Amino acid sequence: MTMVTDPPAPTAVTGRISIREYFSAQNDLYTKTDAKRIGPELHRLAAEGKTKLKDVVDTARPEASLLHRYFEWNDRRAAEGFRQLQAGRMTRTIRVYRVSGGQESREPAFRPITVKVVANQQPAPGGGAVDLAAPAPGSRRAETANRGSCAPSPVSAGSEAANGKRGRPRESDEAVIARALESLADWERTYRAERALPAFEAVFAPVFAAIAEARARDGATI
Repeated sequence: MTMVTDPPAPTAVTGRISIREYFSAQNDLYTKTDAKRIGPELHRLAAEGKTKLKDVVDTARPEASLLHRYFEWNDRRAAEGFRQLQAGRMTRTIRVYRVSGGQESREPAFRPITVKVVANQQPAPGGGAVDLAAPAPGSRRAETANRGSCAPSPVSAGSEAANGKRGRPRESDEAVIARALESLADWERTYRAERALPAFEAVFAPVFAAIAEARARDGATI
């Protein structure tokens, strides 16, 4: 005779599972550890009805506060850093619309100007030219240069470098831009954790903003 038993009844759920975990929406500003430290304090303030930004600053003002380390308390640095943040928002937001030659364009109104200065020579009093790269007579560089013909001169070294690159195709503008953006991304990754330091953020926030702006202009996502 075969015995058939009923399946066990499902365990009754007596209550809902409640999970609360604080995290940072921008890991380059606050780490997971920071979020676990800051989150409960912000939650407590909100529960007490202190929902203004001024309430957060006032709570962080005492040195014993858990939030104190995340603010810049040097008024001069804080003021200058805030103004630079305002300038960054301004330059990223204000754009110019142009129509030229039947082509429409929208671009930032503010574009940093890069000036390249190449000056290896300057006129000498007698009308000749003075090589600015040449060592001064009697200097250690001059003695080293005159010690023998074994050491390559700056001109010959430059010629060798030029000969080494001869035959190679010129790097495209796109490749140069991509290489520059990758270098900037490496810098960002190197100093990302330091952005949690208020003094560091006050000084370098405009740099991070400028890198983001450069990436946006290129349309890249690094």
